[in-house]
Amino acid sequence: MEKIFIYILISAYICNAGMLVRSDFTKSTNIYKDSNIVLTSGKISLDVKKNDIFKLFGDTLTAIPRSYYPAVIADPDTFTFFFADTVSKGIFKSVVRLTENGHLPVTNPTRVCSLYTEKGACIHAGKGENGILLSYIQRLNGISYPSLHVANGRVTKIIDSSKVKKFILSSQCHLQNDTFLVVNSKDNDTIMLRKIYSNGNTIQVAGSKVVCIDHDNYLTTCAVAWDKQGVIVVTWVGIDGSTHQKNVYYKAFNRDLTEIQTGTLIENVGDQNIYYYDDVAAITFKDGIVAILYWDATGIGMNTLRYNMGAMNIVSRRLISKSGIKGISAVSNGKMLYFACKGDLNNDGYSGIEGYRYGIQGESLIDQRYISYSNVSDTTKLLSDNYSMGINCAIDSNGSMGVTWKQDFKIKGSVWANRNIRHSKGFWTSPVESLSIAADDSVFYNILDVDISSLSSWYLEDSIRIGNTIAQCTTMNWNSFSNAESLPKIHTNYKYYQYRITINRKPGEDSILTPTISSVTVKWNTKPKITKLDTVKTADRTFNVLNFDTAEILSRYDTLKISVTGYDADPQDELTVFGSWPAVNQNTTTISDPYFSFKTTFLPVQNSDMVYPCSIYVKDKQNWYSDPFRFTIVSKNSLPSLSIKAIFTQQGKKDTLESNNKLNSILIQQDDSLEIIYSVNDLNDPATVKGYIQRFQNNSFTIIDSVSQWSINHLKFYGRLIETADTIKLKAEGKDPDTVISVPIKFRVNHFPVIRECRIGNSIVANLDTARIVVARSDTIEVVVSDTDCVLWDTLEYSFRTSVSEKKIKSNSQTLKFLYLPDVKDTSMTIIIRDMSGKSDSLKFFVKFPWLENDSSVNPDYVNAKNKLESGSVLVVGSQEEESINLPVKNSGNDTMVISDIKFRTNSSAWLSVIIQNQNEKIIIKSDSTGSFKPIKLLPGSTVNLRFIFSTRRMHGDSLLYDTIIFYTNDSFHSIERIPVKLEINDLPTIVKIEPEFDNNTPFNALGKSRVYKKYKFPPHSSIAISFSEPMDSISAVNGIKLYSILDARKTGVPQFLGINYSWSLDYKKVNIQPVYSSPSITFGIKPSPNLFIPTDSLKLVVTSALTDKANTPHGPNNLDVNLDSRRDIMADTSFNFKVDSVTFSLVKITPLEGDTEISVSPEIILSFNTKVQPSTVDTTLRNNTMLQIFSRYNNGKQLDFSSVIIDSNEIKIKLAGRLFYNDSLWCRYRSYSVRDYLGFPADNDFNGISSAIFDSTSTDDDMSWGYRVKSINLLSV
Repeated sequence: MEKIFIYILISAYICNAGMLVRSDFTKSTNIYKDSNIVLTSGKISLDVKKNDIFKLFGDTLTAIPRSYYPAVIADPDTFTFFFADTVSKGIFKSVVRLTENGHLPVTNPTRVCSLYTEKGACIHAGKGENGILLSYIQRLNGISYPSLHVANGRVTKIIDSSKVKKFILSSQCHLQNDTFLVVNSKDNDTIMLRKIYSNGNTIQVAGSKVVCIDHDNYLTTCAVAWDKQGVIVVTWVGIDGSTHQKNVYYKAFNRDLTEIQTGTLIENVGDQNIYYYDDVAAITFKDGIVAILYWDATGIGMNTLRYNMGAMNIVSRRLISKSGIKGISAVSNGKMLYFACKGDLNNDGYSGIEGYRYGIQGESLIDQRYISYSNVSDTTKLLSDNYSMGINCAIDSNGSMGVTWKQDFKIKGSVWANRNIRHSKGFWTSPVESLSIAADDSVFYNILDVDISSLSSWYLEDSIRIGNTIAQCTTMNWNSFSNAESLPKIHTNYKYYQYRITINRKPGEDSILTPTISSVTVKWNTKPKITKLDTVKTADRTFNVLNFDTAEILSRYDTLKISVTGYDADPQDELTVFGSWPAVNQNTTTISDPYFSFKTTFLPVQNSDMVYPCSIYVKDKQNWYSDPFRFTIVSKNSLPSLSIKAIFTQQGKKDTLESNNKLNSILIQQDDSLEIIYSVNDLNDPATVKGYIQRFQNNSFTIIDSVSQWSINHLKFYGRLIETADTIKLKAEGKDPDTVISVPIKFRVNHFPVIRECRIGNSIVANLDTARIVVARSDTIEVVVSDTDCVLWDTLEYSFRTSVSEKKIKSNSQTLKFLYLPDVKDTSMTIIIRDMSGKSDSLKFFVKFPWLENDSSVNPDYVNAKNKLESGSVLVVGSQEEESINLPVKNSGNDTMVISDIKFRTNSSAWLSVIIQNQNEKIIIKSDSTGSFKPIKLLPGSTVNLRFIFSTRRMHGDSLLYDTIIFYTNDSFHSIERIPVKLEINDLPTIVKIEPEFDNNTPFNALGKSRVYKKYKFPPHSSIAISFSEPMDSISAVNGIKLYSILDARKTGVPQFLGINYSWSLDYKKVNIQPVYSSPSITFGIKPSPNLFIPTDSLKLVVTSALTDKANTPHGPNNLDVNLDSRRDIMADTSFNFKVDSVTFSLVKITPLEGDTEISVSPEIILSFNTKVQPSTVDTTLRNNTMLQIFSRYNNGKQLDFSSVIIDSNEIKIKLAGRLFYNDSLWCRYRSYSVRDYLGFPADNDFNGISSAIFDSTSTDDDMSWGYRVKSINLLSV
């Protein structure tokens, strides 16, 4: 039964039976303690959970278009960022001031001092008690050398400058009060430390110290820190001059700059190729400890230095193991340590300004926390150049940290504030409260009103629980105190309640701030009651009704009038009475005082024979419903009746159906008709009853005819006029206002099948047409039939009949595809279509086809020739041979076959042609043939030969040649016939040239280049050069080339083959050979060094067919064509004779002549050769000369010293040192191995053509000896 409720609109003001306001909150004292809240002045807020850091500012600092070299200093919650503006030529600052959870607008940049440097400024900043100090590098106008400046915003002072290498790098730290420490490197060899006092208009150097001078290492970046207990630590980076490795060195001083400790701190830091802003960061780790942080190829490390009792205790640790890190900056306040660098520390694929925060516990680091200082989505040119890669950071007294860096041409920075984090959730629980209500009153609570400061980042959860006693109340489940839908469902007569208020932070919202609850208001309402149902009346009778009584009425006639009385404990509450359908609810309202009464009306029901459960309700202004009074209405009615029969004509005969169960399966043909006769009657509703004939169309029934009581209607259908459908569905109905009866009528119209189209492949064939087909290849016959019944309910039988076979297929489709495999015996095809009623249609066509016969059992010569062409022919280049293969092409079909074209896949005209003898015409085809191809026609059963001619007349080299000849036919099964062909050609290698070869300007032992006195044809150091027509296999030369001495062979009777050194060139087309003697020559008794021939020797070089080329053809490699006849030689050789030249260099004259007895006491001895000598081979030493040894009788047989040895073309002039005694005798010995000609050959002084010193430097065969007598003194008088 459908219930219809009519609701009364309630005004925006809500009346309440009671109200409680609480504004003084206190801590709960019962077992349900408050959680995570704090009470301040009686108000509720979230308590502090922990302390953490937050990014309250970042990343854009300024809109200045080009800014560099950032630095930052810190005051409590205030961070001042410094940077260079290269356009305005100055150092500027911007200030960021933090609030509790954000920051004030960043101040506009203000100028601090001037700066003219474009790059390399290296700005550092620090804060003293009464101001700041900046240190920076710059070049003043007109000065090319950089200088170190300090400034405090009022005055500027130059404290150092470069004079040699134009290079300065600096750093600084705060010492105490208004005193700072500034350290700098200068000219890459000096480190300086200064105390700088800065206050107001005063900047002065309070002390200085030369930390280091080092000319061996390249000194670059430096840093300084002090431990706040009197120890100053200076670090600097030195680059090793040979290895370019960066090492960190340190030196410690006391407050008066007296050195107390020094040493090497860290090896191999930073990047060897680039000088960065700061390679290391020096900071005060905590009182008494200095920390040095550095970066290298493997990550970030830290060394802590504690000076204690005269010794420096150094502790090393690795903070981060990660490659790809650049730059470092760090700060500490003794409790926390921060560092920042460029890198991808969290492995998210983005490299940014990232780092970690650590807690300091003793000398240990705890509670590591990753920080991404920069925006990870903005990586544009991050620290992109080596002059401005500075990262600087500062920490305030609260533990908040600011960091700044350069990105593209902008300075950026961020501030991470140290703040208290509030709990994300907290609640306060009220004491148990009591209501003043009667024992039998029901009550529910309205939404709790909460006065809270803000809910922009938070939301509330209010809960309530109720009980009959205080103890019971504290054990009950909590229910929502803020859900407008669920609160009215908590109906109770319990007087005790307790509520809880929960503050929740929204996901992702600020965790620093907290809202404040000032007061809450609890509101409640009581339930109205219906005390009794007085009377129930109709037009002609009255019922005394108790709950669940029943009243029987006539449908569409009887009206009920009902009276009720009730009570509501809420004074002056607005009440509304209403009933369930079919009550008339006219927004009847009254005011309780506290009693009320109502009357309501139930209208006649329209449906008969129905049972209607009915109810009467009362609700108050807050939509609290009373318990209903219920009763039942029962209606009565009668059914209509329907009469129907069907008459249909089939082939001129009539048939009548009256039974309802026979009306749903009628079949008529497309030339038949159907007539329906029907009428309707209803005893209860004669004026309103109707009869209908409906047809099912478009997924619903539509009325096509109707009739009233006392009428008979006729409805006729003709099969030829009815559109195609699966089943024609009709429905006859009789209908009064309450009841519908129906009778289904179904019939089908059978339509005759008609063949509309027949298609073979892409061709349409009509009845008695001829179709050209492909034998032995399946082709699709597609038949299109006009008979839509088969799609819906009919089934077609398709019959395909040839002279040798028949195939029948049943289908529900109007289109059928039949895979037809033609047989050579087929001449025609008949197609018959028949439906389930026996109606049919047919079509017949004839078939024809050509057939290229490639069956080996029918045309074996074709298959054999095709296989032979593919396996290939083998021809030798230059042999003038040709090979031909016939390919017989046969048409075994019953239609004319046409070869329409012949094509070559590649350009093979140089070695392949095809000849076709077509009747009396001879056709020659090559790949480069021009003109169109004249088609060749083959009648059924005829054959034409394709003759393939292979030739090497135009070829050279070794290769495998391929092509594919393609001929096209009108035989669809063989429309494209591909004939692969292969030809292997082998070009036999030949000897092109053979001759001795040597460099006429190069001595065999590489003495130097010069012109020689006589041209050699085959000197001993020559090689025999053999040139070939193509690249040769170097391994085959071992057995293919032989060399021996003809003179030795004459003595032994058999050749004694020499070892050979091979030197290949010109892509293995040329080989130079030189001998390797394994034993002395039998003829000369000499064993030359490798690669030397024996002068005057006669040689025979034998080259055999065992020498092969590098051909990779199947029949390759090819043996040397010794006979030059372009035929393969199995065992053949050829030989060449050579004569080695004699050595013609010799000592031809000695001055004075041998045996001269009148030489002077200071003689000059001249050695004359028959050509210019090689100066570098002459021993020009003046003592113990090895070329010419001269001994004196008066000198006890000792070798005499020379005063000079002069080389003049082909002469060597020697003067003795000192004077000889008169009548002294001299013995001279010339060593032949020493002086050599410009080809490096020593003299042949025994004129046998062989200089023995070539092969043995100790040989004396060509040495020469002679003597002199010094002239006597003539005695003139006594």
